[in-house]
Amino acid sequence: MTENEKLDRILLELLGMKSDIQELKDDMITVKADITDMKAEIADMKADITGMKAEIADMKSDITGIKTEMADMKSDITGIKAEMADMKADITGIKTEIADMKADIKGSQTEITGIKAHLQNIDARLDRIEHTVGLNYALTEEFYVVQKESNVEFRTEIRTIHGTLDMHGRQISRNTTLLKDFKIS
Repeated sequence: MTENEKLDRILLELLGMKSDIQELKDDMITVKADITDMKAEIADMKADITGMKAEIADMKSDITGIKTEMADMKSDITGIKAEMADMKADITGIKTEIADMKADIKGSQTEITGIKAHLQNIDARLDRIEHTVGLNYALTEEFYVVQKESNVEFRTEIRTIHGTLDMHGRQISRNTTLLKDFKIS
């Protein structure tokens, strides 16, 4: 190979290298543009994460409030149960008194056989007792109706709270999934 051929060959190689260098420069410009775009996307993602963190903090605050309300409701329910227990004890006491009165009446009837005036007093006393029992029965029946309505209202409120908690739980789950997906990406 002659000197000119060698120089031509080197010149061709240099031209090829120059073309390769230009391609690399073009690729570098594209990569720089991609990096700029990626930096903008990362900044957007950071802003989204900051927003999500604020939402999570708000949700935590809401959940804390709901837990406080539930604790208050439990306390109210405990108070109502105590009142019901007191009322049951009162009813038991009244039943005992009635049973005692009936026993007294039976004992009196065996002792006062033949004395009409005394029987009339006992009849009047029985009428009063029956009236008292009727009043107590009416009051007990009224209490039962009111308590049953209250129980329905409490159940409705508890279902509403339960639904709200479920909704927040699903939102937290979605946010957690989004955060996990973001970490994976």
